[in-house]
Amino acid sequence: MTTIKIHEFSTGIAVQGTPENWWSTRFTGYMNLTLAQVPPVLQNAISNRLFQAAEGSVREAVETARAAGETTVQPAIIAREVKEGNNAYSAIAVITPAKDEKGRTISVYRYFLTTGLGNLTHLLYWYDQKAKKLIFDPFDIKNEGDYYEYDTSQTRRFEIPRSNEKLQNLLNSDDANIIISYDIQCMIYNINKLASIKKEEYELTAWAYKVEGLSKPWFFQAIYPASRRAEETIKKQIQQGENIAPIVEGEYPVKTAIRTLSNQAGVKYDLLNHIEEALKLTNHYNDKTWEDSIFKTLDIENAKKADFNTPYFIRLYELYGLNIYQKLPDLSKWLELDAISKSNDLEQEHYKIAAELSRKIQEQIKQSPDSFKAIELKAFQGINYIISSLALKESVEGINFTQETRKNLLKNWLTLDNDGLWRTVYQKYYRQLWNDIVQIAKNYMTARNTLIEAYSQPKYSNISLSESHIKKMLEDEIPQSGSSNNKQQEMILSQGTSTFNYIQTNTNNDSHPKDSYELRYAYQNLQILGQDNWKSITDDMVKLIWYGRSPQNSKYSYLADFFGEVGELFEDRNNYFLSALFHTMATGEVPTSIWNKCKFQAKYEKKYKFIKIPDSPTIELSRRLALWEKTIISIIKLLIKFYQFWSQPYTPKEDEKKTGKVVLLRYLIIFVLTIILIDGLKFSPIKIGQDAFKISKNWVDRQLDPDSALTKEDKEQYMSTTVPALDKIVNDFVKYSKPREKVNRENFNRNTVEQAIIKILQNPESDF
Repeated sequence: MTTIKIHEFSTGIAVQGTPENWWSTRFTGYMNLTLAQVPPVLQNAISNRLFQAAEGSVREAVETARAAGETTVQPAIIAREVKEGNNAYSAIAVITPAKDEKGRTISVYRYFLTTGLGNLTHLLYWYDQKAKKLIFDPFDIKNEGDYYEYDTSQTRRFEIPRSNEKLQNLLNSDDANIIISYDIQCMIYNINKLASIKKEEYELTAWAYKVEGLSKPWFFQAIYPASRRAEETIKKQIQQGENIAPIVEGEYPVKTAIRTLSNQAGVKYDLLNHIEEALKLTNHYNDKTWEDSIFKTLDIENAKKADFNTPYFIRLYELYGLNIYQKLPDLSKWLELDAISKSNDLEQEHYKIAAELSRKIQEQIKQSPDSFKAIELKAFQGINYIISSLALKESVEGINFTQETRKNLLKNWLTLDNDGLWRTVYQKYYRQLWNDIVQIAKNYMTARNTLIEAYSQPKYSNISLSESHIKKMLEDEIPQSGSSNNKQQEMILSQGTSTFNYIQTNTNNDSHPKDSYELRYAYQNLQILGQDNWKSITDDMVKLIWYGRSPQNSKYSYLADFFGEVGELFEDRNNYFLSALFHTMATGEVPTSIWNKCKFQAKYEKKYKFIKIPDSPTIELSRRLALWEKTIISIIKLLIKFYQFWSQPYTPKEDEKKTGKVVLLRYLIIFVLTIILIDGLKFSPIKIGQDAFKISKNWVDRQLDPDSALTKEDKEQYMSTTVPALDKIVNDFVKYSKPREKVNRENFNRNTVEQAIIKILQNPESDF
């Protein structure tokens, strides 16, 4: 046997008269309360007019009764479940008319409640069968500690009769609110059953019986109007408010918290905690609930249309962009963050208001680091939503801006949000993204070692395990059951399985392997890069890190630029590392500015071990060279070729008709044309071996003359002037780099020459 306790309280009035003939002189709060206080969750619902009949509806009920010749008015009943956190109640309000001292009709309420959800049926049976339909009575005195007891085993199971086609049809309709026609005979148990069946899984049951009007009819699953006029009025109300979502638990304090935070700059723990607790209830508070039940009622639609000169709207929109993370781009655009051209633009008043709220939220989070994980997650998701879209040229759902605009919106928001929630969360974001990239390299080592172990058996000794062959085997499909490698492959297949469902979609495409070491290992333990919206980016990232294949796709340029531009906001270099990686994916090269900020060695081209994990893949990074640098490298290559030709004379093969003269002439022509080009670009290194350049040019000019012939004297002049002059160039280079050293032609060092040329050009005033 289960017994429930039923408490009550009534509308408070100052009463005059006798029990048979009384009237009210004023309202006084609550009376006949059997609890120490009205439970806050129930008080919130009453304050939010969820138990309230429409103004004037009781007076209309009295007039209707008089017109029908009746002396009494049947009470209206509103039943509802309420819940906030662990506090939940089932309650009914019995509404009857009364009079004030001037004879005017007023509405008075008598509330009955019991703890817990799902007790409306028990409460209804107790009220109808045991309590004999109690109504408001100021002379029925109750005291704190009084209560009624009810044995729930007395409640009879009730089902809507199948023979009642009208009610059955209502139950099968798609309408969110059932309006039972006033002329249908309907027991109070029927409407209770209809509402409990009709409600959504996570909704709270609410119904109204014999009402002339309701303040908020769209928050009821079932309504039984008292008259034709009431039915028409209620239907019209619901049509006008048809987009309003049903009420869910804890809505009132959440709405109050957001309204309070929007109205004032202060952020208190309790206010933030109401939002945090609601965000945890993802089944109750989805994006539609936040949009329709919370923010629309707080006037977000008018905020969208208004200028940002109202502090209330600025803070409201900011909380809107926090709780519904897909709205963060809209918030940034509404604040016109894409229009910022210089840092002092951020000093405008509306930016200060937005930054202040974010900063104070973060201050509260800092005081209780583990108390607001859901709020931090929403900020994290908003950042990720924009960043992951930067590689998509087409518009993303909810973001109708160009890639450039998206990049600038988030960059400027993070710049504005100094010490605020989003800036703080972004630090966790980019570090996690970098950790994911490192994890891909670690996954390579796991896959590589597993493959090597699998093929270490003697029977596979004929299989090459060179690094290039290993990479090919990692990418190739693993032979399935029935192949010659069946037993060995079964051992492999038993090791490791990807935890990311989206990877499995690759296996449905015949153009991809159905199973491979890459698919099995590459995507393990990824957080950000393991999400669906990063899939195509992650695929290209794996190809780069595992196999050294850069996609060189321009879509990654916005990601590269974003991380490069926000890097200056933070002390570590991870943003610049990300920028360098995405620049490599975009163009195959890293701009010098990013290269320097990463503090990479200032070599022109090299394979840089980007991710420093023992035996991890080497990502080839190349610095993007300026025009003058490319020209220098061309000169270096020409000089080295000429020097090599000079120190090791060309010997034609038997099947070649070229002579030494022809080859020499070819090199000299290329060399001199390069000198002429450089001289025309106004940064000529003629100071370096100027005589050699001049003599070489004159000599080649003579060879281009068809009437000219290479005489014995010419050869002697070449050997006595041109060759020593060219020799001087190389000697001078090496001398500048390593003073007092003589060139050793047998141990020619290209790097020495390169560095000498670079130093000479960087210091043109040097005398050597």
